[in-house]
Amino acid sequence: MIYEPETLAQYRDEAKRLDYRVLDSFYDADITELVDICNGVGGRGSVLTPAINFAYRRYQSCSSPHDWAYHIGGSDADRKLADADFEHNLLIRWRELYGKTRYLNPLALWERNKIRLAYKAVRLFGHKYFNFR
Repeated sequence: MIYEPETLAQYRDEAKRLDYRVLDSFYDADITELVDICNGVGGRGSVLTPAINFAYRRYQSCSSPHDWAYHIGGSDADRKLADADFEHNLLIRWRELYGKTRYLNPLALWERNKIRLAYKAVRLFGHKYFNFR
């Protein structure tokens, strides 16, 4: 377990406030079920996940809906949509963090590249963690 129920409740509130693209069932899910499912940025059980979670610590609220979508699963089209929503949500959070001057801020531009990398990583390696039905 990486998250406490209170932390996930905050992430769920942030997702609502920032109008993230999420499955409706994410908001209806029992918080203890989310605690069991959500593992942050990176694949469950990967030795890299703790380091990846540290690198993406400001974007944890984006990973919880993505983890939920992977848990719910579906077809390859569902996975592609979950990954696109993940990238979309990361960019919403990025805009909130860095505001209107984000394209002038070197740190913000570095973070934007990390978002591109996160999206590429879930597209390349996420199939191992998606619940295909």
